[in-house]
Amino acid sequence: MRRVWITIVYGEIFDANVINAVFAAAHDLRKLGLEPVIVQVYNPGSQLRISVNGIYLNVDENLVDEIVSTALETASYEEVLDNICFLKRKCVASMECN
Repeated sequence: MRRVWITIVYGEIFDANVINAVFAAAHDLRKLGLEPVIVQVYNPGSQLRISVNGIYLNVDENLVDEIVSTALETASYEEVLDNICFLKRKCVASMECN
């Protein structure tokens, strides 16, 4: 199961209502076979920011969809990188055997 890091930084208590949307997106991600890891940071005075695997998102009415789509994109990209690394290891192993 692939992990997806969702980070929420907020500076006002009123910004915490966004957390409900993040947990709704986390529920959708679990259905898709991804493991969401939610990190909440309360830093008084800071601006509300949400990121998925390091990619910052716009906080608007489409937040849940943006979280899910960004998580799927980054997870598929990580899958491609894992496959490339696997193929490189196989090539090196076959070259060492010859």
